[in-house]
Amino acid sequence: MGFLGHHKRASHITCRQTDSAPCQVETLEDRQMLNGIIGSETLIGEAPVIDQATPIHFGNSRLFGQTGNNFWAAANSNMFRPTEYATWLAWTSSKTFIQRLTGDFNGDGIDDIALLSEDKYWYVGLSSSGSGMRWSNWGGPFTGNNIKEVHVADLNGDGKDDIFGFAEYNNNTVIRIFRSSGYSFTQFGGAIYSNSIGTISNVLVTDAGNQGDNIFVITTTGTIWRYQFSNSSGLASFAGRLSGFYDRIQAGDVDGDGSPDLITVTGSFQNYVFSTYKLENSEFTRSYSGRITALSSFDEFVVGDFNGDHQDDVAALINGNKLWVGVSDGTQFNLSLWSSLSLTGGGYYDFYVDDVDRNSTPDIVIRDHDSRWLGLVSYSSRFYQKILAQWDGTANWSMTSDNQPTFVLFGLLAPEKEETERLFGHSALLDFLAAL
Repeated sequence: MGFLGHHKRASHITCRQTDSAPCQVETLEDRQMLNGIIGSETLIGEAPVIDQATPIHFGNSRLFGQTGNNFWAAANSNMFRPTEYATWLAWTSSKTFIQRLTGDFNGDGIDDIALLSEDKYWYVGLSSSGSGMRWSNWGGPFTGNNIKEVHVADLNGDGKDDIFGFAEYNNNTVIRIFRSSGYSFTQFGGAIYSNSIGTISNVLVTDAGNQGDNIFVITTTGTIWRYQFSNSSGLASFAGRLSGFYDRIQAGDVDGDGSPDLITVTGSFQNYVFSTYKLENSEFTRSYSGRITALSSFDEFVVGDFNGDHQDDVAALINGNKLWVGVSDGTQFNLSLWSSLSLTGGGYYDFYVDDVDRNSTPDIVIRDHDSRWLGLVSYSSRFYQKILAQWDGTANWSMTSDNQPTFVLFGLLAPEKEETERLFGHSALLDFLAAL
């Protein structure tokens, strides 16, 4: 469904800090408007910011989170200070939501929010250059049972992000695609993979420009299937196999040739190996890429062009606070320490890639255990840590993680003896791997 009418600007609303949430609406009339009593629950007025102003926001990046029935957002509010963010109440709803995604669903270049409700309908909040977000029901329900996961991709290359996900339907695993028109989703089915949704281990999206994004589905046996929106038959094509085993996997373009690559992390007992699978003749082939030692833990792994040379690099958080970057030269990752993080509360909740300072170079966003949103701004060969926003550290926040893939593989693919010997040599580690 489209928008139901124009939105009343709520710049007169005053807010104050509370222990339970960043901002509280003061009057009944304002509360009714934010709750959607005026109009419809799917038609919400623009919301205020904490400092009682309604600033213009710059850039397309948004922070987002839910506590109770309130949904909060933050964005850059100072043209001359790109890492200075303002927070505002974006929506109030009594509905229960099971999934949240960020994407540019109307093609205006600004991050929007899509929420999947418990009854499987999509509610989308469209952002603007002001503080408000316009919310409406974009359609549903998500057909099928046991929804495994959902992702954002511009599947038809029209500049508006779409959503796709996997579900069980008539004892088969199917792709459900929600194509965006800019104001609603149209749902239709896609490829059928197998009679068990449990055979899907990872789903990755790569940018293919105006041809539409690619979807790569990896099974528990290491088989890679490629799905493209332009394939009118709705069938996936075989794209090779992953050799050996892996712990984590991401997608990117490590050599800048415009063709998608897959990057895996393999390892245990301190030694971790990055490997790249390049798409050649419609199938992925493997090449050695780099190695890192994590004395206590290998915590996170993301991909982005952090040095701005148009070749994607890898970033790894190890030992709780050491952030290493493997800069790609097209054939391997040259690893070095870019930052030692200062986290409050003993850890972090969220870790993902975004452009927080509006310079078109990827940065990393972290929310620590005190609910500080930190921007790790990439510059040359290091990250500079900036506090973007401070949210209530005692609140129970949810729906904050930003489109992160689900890593479920830890030794599920049987290791091959030649591969493990090449990577690690003869040691007790080989005995451990052989027992997996």
